[in-house]
Amino acid sequence: MPPKFPAKVHQLQIKTHTQTIFLTLAPNTTVDDVKQSVLDALSLPVSDLVTNPASMEEEEEAPPTVQDVNDFVLCREQKGDYETIPDGSKTLKDLNLPGWAVLYIRFKDPNGDLLPLQFTRPSLDDEEEATEITYPAPDADRPNKRKAPMEAEEENVTLEDIVDAI
Repeated sequence: MPPKFPAKVHQLQIKTHTQTIFLTLAPNTTVDDVKQSVLDALSLPVSDLVTNPASMEEEEEAPPTVQDVNDFVLCREQKGDYETIPDGSKTLKDLNLPGWAVLYIRFKDPNGDLLPLQFTRPSLDDEEEATEITYPAPDADRPNKRKAPMEAEEENVTLEDIVDAI
């Protein structure tokens, strides 16, 4: 197998709700610079046309408005979980991102708490519906969530009772 060389250019797809922002960046670009580019893209009036075109029949939930880079964090998918990328001076190279990486925007509420991550994963086949992803999933939708053990009745059972039952 040939050796893997570090990417000379990073093509980032940054997703939120039904939007995808494409950025082409150098490996020495910091996370703070990426967030500033994302803020600039979200602040452009053209993003309103893409998110809320006048001809849309269905009313879709628009991403929250952001005023500052502190209004959101960037996340990446790691083994089915979404890991928050810490802000700061770490570069894309330091994060070991591949040349074609997909990142996600997770917004904060006015109190600074993280809102659930939301994005739409488009279908690969035109006949299928796009999948809306929310992380963390609401408790009712989490398939691997453990259920509380059923409460045992207040009956004292001894070892002899069990042996007699067998």
